[in-house]
Amino acid sequence: MSEISELKRLAEETKGWDNLKSCWPEETEDGDLEVNWFVGAVTEDDDKYPVLEVNTAQYDALEDAGRLARYYAAANPAAVLALIAENERLAAQARLAGVSAEMTVHQAVGRAATEALLVMHERDQLKAENEALRAKLENPDPILIQCLDGAIAEQDQLEKDAARYRWTSTEGNWVARMFGKWRAHIGAYGDASPTEWYETREEAIDAAMGKAVKP
Repeated sequence: MSEISELKRLAEETKGWDNLKSCWPEETEDGDLEVNWFVGAVTEDDDKYPVLEVNTAQYDALEDAGRLARYYAAANPAAVLALIAENERLAAQARLAGVSAEMTVHQAVGRAATEALLVMHERDQLKAENEALRAKLENPDPILIQCLDGAIAEQDQLEKDAARYRWTSTEGNWVARMFGKWRAHIGAYGDASPTEWYETREEAIDAAMGKAVKP
């Protein structure tokens, strides 16, 4: 049993003496020397009930009697139990703080390990995708090539259509149709130098922009 446990046991056994919180010197006839001190209880009417007598004069330490008496009065069972309870509370808080800190460390380590695994997984996945893409580039799929050619052709056509639209949106540019043929004009009606007649509107505009060869 530790000293604190023994002190707690002894204090609990003397709980009935919790009122021993006062001390006072012995009243002498000459009123000068304080030979003995007492520890006990003092009522509201100043009635004194001594329990312990402290006498240090016999050890040539007369002045220590008061110090010891005040110490014994302060170290009463209630005060001792209160101090032990506070110590136990702080110890419990320290243990909980240690457990909490350890859990926090474990959680942080777990999160770091999980993130590291995710990064490794993403790296491996990207590596596999890169190798697959490289294999396709080295041995291109005919269908993929056909799709790419179609996309390029569609893009070229869109760019041509956009250029024709910009030409027709310019003030003074216009297109005429007669007998199923098309020709483009630059300027007002009665333009003296229109394009030749073409089968399609697009060909006429291209000729006006200088992008088509005359048939």
